[in-house]
Amino acid sequence: MASSAGIDPAMAMNLLSMRNRSDADVAVAGRSCPCHTGGQGDVCMPVAGDLDGAPPAPAIVTHDMRGMGVAELVRLLHAMQSERVESYSMFEQGFQAFLTELSAPRYEQICAQVTAEFSHISSAINAIEAALLERDALSLAKHVRALQALEKRKLSVTIEQQLVRRELRVAELRSAVDNGAASNVGERREQEGLLRAGLAELVSDINDTLDEIQCELSELDVSE
Repeated sequence: MASSAGIDPAMAMNLLSMRNRSDADVAVAGRSCPCHTGGQGDVCMPVAGDLDGAPPAPAIVTHDMRGMGVAELVRLLHAMQSERVESYSMFEQGFQAFLTELSAPRYEQICAQVTAEFSHISSAINAIEAALLERDALSLAKHVRALQALEKRKLSVTIEQQLVRRELRVAELRSAVDNGAASNVGERREQEGLLRAGLAELVSDINDTLDEIQCELSELDVSE
């Protein structure tokens, strides 16, 4: 599909504004799409509070960790976090492509993939927390629980920011055909800026929590 740079602004605005999947279509499928936003945004996005509907992904369960020591569990935690970073990168790239190429089906495919990956990562880290509790590494387990809460909030804010960015794009296209809509652009930009700042703060808190986990591991002086 041609990029929005080579398309009529009104047509691009309509493409971004249209509902890609009606509620009736979702009902016929037998359950809600795991990333469908319903009335909020007319596009499919991961839902932070409900990843159970995600496509199945390989899961790391507690019994796979029975032979792991505390240090190895922490290394696995960092590996899972690295996977999260990669998933967020793919999510962002897919969203940027959606805004420019206006290809909703491709974006929905990426959303479904990212939702499955986030579900897998969250399950693995929950299992790591349980394994740490079994080894009486109570403080480390507490940090892992805090990390999960921060990550859940980060995903929620990321989704909210993407919705606002899409609305901003629609407002920009609308202002190209109607100068009276320009004020809405400023409102959306301010909203997006606040969400971006909130995300930066969450990322900082997540990194601080990971540093605390690593420091506490060093103080425990554990070995494999």
